[in-house]
Amino acid sequence: MNMLPKCRTKHAGYTLKKIMKDKNIAVEYLATRTGTKLMYIQQIIDGKKDISPDMAKRLQYSLGIDASYWINLQAIYDESLW
Repeated sequence: MNMLPKCRTKHAGYTLKKIMKDKNIAVEYLATRTGTKLMYIQQIIDGKKDISPDMAKRLQYSLGIDASYWINLQAIYDESLW
């Protein structure tokens, strides 16, 4: 039995929220730039939806942050759940 405490890795949406705040980007603006619905972006920020490879590419286009960064963040979070 594994008695180690679970890692407190945050969902990739947490990082997205911080970056949006730092760059003063509204959810509505990012939804428009990524070609997605506002609710979809909000669900990512809330940790209810994962960042897919497609969304990672959209974020790269919209924010200038490489898609691999988003994919890696999501993978690290997903791994921490096991």
